[in-house]
Amino acid sequence: MIIRKTEENNIIEALYSSSTICASKFNKLTNELTIIFNSGGQYKYPNIDTLDYQLFEGAESNGSVFTSVIRKKYSNFVKMDKVNVSPMLTEIDKLKNGII
Repeated sequence: MIIRKTEENNIIEALYSSSTICASKFNKLTNELTIIFNSGGQYKYPNIDTLDYQLFEGAESNGSVFTSVIRKKYSNFVKMDKVNVSPMLTEIDKLKNGII
């Protein structure tokens, strides 16, 4: 579930309270979705249907919707370099605990 969401210049960035997904970035102009997993794995999915993104974003279990919709329907993805997710996971923990 999303615990922080920002939108600027048609880019939606979100942090998740999820056992698998750390963050996402969705470009509303290009319909490109980038998913960052808690492991640091980062994948870019082009041409995501806006309704599929909204389903993913609003899900109680983002990981389940990722697996059943995004991963299943959009096989044309790009695996990107791993990222250091420690700062994001720290921020997520603080948000979940009401510290920030």
